[in-house]
Parts: sequence; structure tokens; C-alpha cells
Amino acid sequence: LHDILRNKTLRKCIIGLSIFWMAGALYVSQLAGFCRHILNAREELVIVFTLLFSIGVALGACIAAVYHKYFNALRAITPALLLMAFFTADLFFAAMSWERNSETLIGLLEIIRIPRFWRFTADLILLAACGGFYFVPLSALMQKLAGARALARAVAANNILNAIAITAGSILTGVLVSSHVISIEGVFLLIAGLNVCAACYLFPLRNTQKL
Repeated sequence: LHDILRNKTLRKCIIGLSIFWMAGALYVSQLAGFCRHILNAREELVIVFTLLFSIGVALGACIAAVYHKYFNALRAITPALLLMAFFTADLFFAAMSWERNSETLIGLLEIIRIPRFWRFTADLILLAACGGFYFVPLSALMQKLAGARALARAVAANNILNAIAITAGSILTGVLVSSHVISIEGVFLLIAGLNVCAACYLFPLRNTQKL
């Protein structure tokens, strides 16, 4: 960690990647409570949302690969994070306006008939795609800066910080939600703020030469 993090640009990459994994873990960890307590939906919706989130990340990664053939994808990291924050914040506002029709949990076939439900679906896929888009060039830059001789150490340091970020984020939000400091949907607003901070932190990378 000491050896790898001495490089300022490499440090930004690793911290940016750790933020991605922390945010991703928080999204997924909140889905069960979100579907049950906010959307009043059965557990099968959690599986569908998790699948859509994974598809969104993969889609964003593919778009980044194509985009980078023609443009410098590093310049799009900050806009991608800001869009990710926007769609995440919209999840919060969509949840605030959602009306529970009954105390009985509704199934997947019932909830997809509600037009406002598709707003959640679109937000989830788009924010995940933005995450995949910014993750790919950041990961590639980390590997390039580390070089062949230090690549294993860079990946190891990245994995250590990823684990720390995921654990710290999960514990913090768990404590805040259980103590009623923030609501389940409020976690999404917290993640949106985190994405904005990450966008500002990684903004200098836009001047990095194309990979």
C-alpha cells in the first residue's frame, strides 16, 4: 500500500475504484429492504433488480470500450459519475413519491403494470451503466501506471482498499439506517452525494493522455 499509493495519479485511480465497489455494494445491499418496505413488493423483484444492475454495469463497460476507440474515455469519468449521482438521486425522489396501495406484498407481474415502476427500472439500469462506464478506463489507467513490474502489487493494494471501502460503507449505512438517522431510500441520496464527491476528486484525470 505504501509503495503503490505514493504515486498521486495511481492513488486517485485506486480510491476511485474503491468508491465504485463501495457504492455498488450499497446499492445491492439496499435492494431487499427497498423492494420490501418501499415498493411493497415480493422477494422476486430483488432478484430482477440485481440482474438489471449487473446488466447495466456490463452495458456501461461495453460502451466505454467502444467509446475509447474514438475518444479519450478518461475525459468522460467525471460526467459519468455526475450522471450516476443524478440517477441515484432520482431513485430517492421516485421512492418518496411512491404510494403503497396495500399492506399485502405485490408480485412482479402486478408491479410491472404500474407505469411509475419503470422509473425505478430505468434509474437502476442507467446508474449501473454509468458506473460500468467510468470503472473500465479507471481500471485500465491503474494497470498502465503500475506497469508490469508493480502490477500485482497495484491490484493487491486495490483489492485491500476495495474491501475496506465496502466494509466501512456497509457498516456505516447499517448503523445509520438501524438508528433511524436516515431512511432506506435516504441511502440512495447519500450514495449520490458520494458520487458527486468522487467526480470532483477524479476531475484532474481528464487531462491524462489517452490510454
